[in-house]
Amino acid sequence: MHKVVPHGGRLSAVAGVLMMVVWSGVLGGCDLLTEPQRLDEDPQLRQLLDAGSGDEPDADEPDVGGEDTDVLPPQDFGFACSPQCLDDQFCGPGGICYTRRASCRTAGEACDPATTPRSENFVCESLFEGQIGVCRQLCNPGDDQPCRSGRSCQSLHGEPDLSVCLDECGTDERGQCDGLDVCVGGTFGVCRGMCQPFSQGQCPEGTQCRIYDAQAASCQLEGTVQENDACEEDTDCDEGLRCIGSAGGERCQQACAPMAQDDEVGACELGFGCDAFDNFDLGICRQRCNLFDEEQSCRIAGQGCVVSQDPNGLCIFTGPIAEGNACDRNSECAGDLHCVSFNGSESSCRALCDTEAGAGQPGSCPGEQPCRRLGIGILGVCGDF
Repeated sequence: MHKVVPHGGRLSAVAGVLMMVVWSGVLGGCDLLTEPQRLDEDPQLRQLLDAGSGDEPDADEPDVGGEDTDVLPPQDFGFACSPQCLDDQFCGPGGICYTRRASCRTAGEACDPATTPRSENFVCESLFEGQIGVCRQLCNPGDDQPCRSGRSCQSLHGEPDLSVCLDECGTDERGQCDGLDVCVGGTFGVCRGMCQPFSQGQCPEGTQCRIYDAQAASCQLEGTVQENDACEEDTDCDEGLRCIGSAGGERCQQACAPMAQDDEVGACELGFGCDAFDNFDLGICRQRCNLFDEEQSCRIAGQGCVVSQDPNGLCIFTGPIAEGNACDRNSECAGDLHCVSFNGSESSCRALCDTEAGAGQPGSCPGEQPCRRLGIGILGVCGDF
């Protein structure tokens, strides 16, 4: 009995039987609808090696207000409303038409940022590049009870001198967010205004669109760390990036929508695959690679090509463990090494090989080391065990 350990989990195989995949799931279970957080790395690699596919989300939701006359095309934020919204409405998340009102009387109702004046008690927070807004009740954080029960007095992003009452969220007892808001902050979160994932330039100065999943994002204070540079948490990263951790350290990496086609918003650039996690709601763009083809090797320093059932895989940041030393997961092994257990031996970092390659050919083992089949296509492992 033998096994190979890809990415952050373990691939197991019994001789002559297709190897089964058991993932340790360090990424799994992470709640993305929380204040941006550090993520450990262990997505299900096999699922993302194939091109993403799927139908668009069902946007046939009820229309709110207005009659089907004098319609305008939907705004270009990727939302679809049927029937189309009126000229004084905004087509928003869930296919709902939100009417742009010129005044605020109730917290949480939609408003028009361009025509709604700030009053003694309310301000219209601008969302989606000013196409729509949400009425927020003003508050003074210095008061003993600045907001009613179930709301929290928080600074208004983009308006540092203003504080507003935001609904608390995160558990059934604390409630969930409605309409144009998304829950930010985890178990003890607050409802913040949405922005459109993967679209830049929507947020007020000093903030950026922070992505929680492929359908939800919110304007948060901007980070400065660039792609592939070291980070500690999501808030460190520039717009569109997530702080993803591995044995090679945490890096800001490009977020993507796993179901997006090549020419759609949220898709990765050519030559990259979307490494999905959290029930495929979000992913990270990773370079596609081939373990036995130098022309398709990983281009970024510190990354290795990780595979599951054939030589085609994705590049991840790898760790320092050298060949032959004990390991728990692929991301701990240096370069293109994989964490392998063979015939019940302790897992160790080993070079994979092509069982069909002749001596000296790409994928063959160095010297006279044998290439021992793993029972998963042509993949084998070099060396004696």
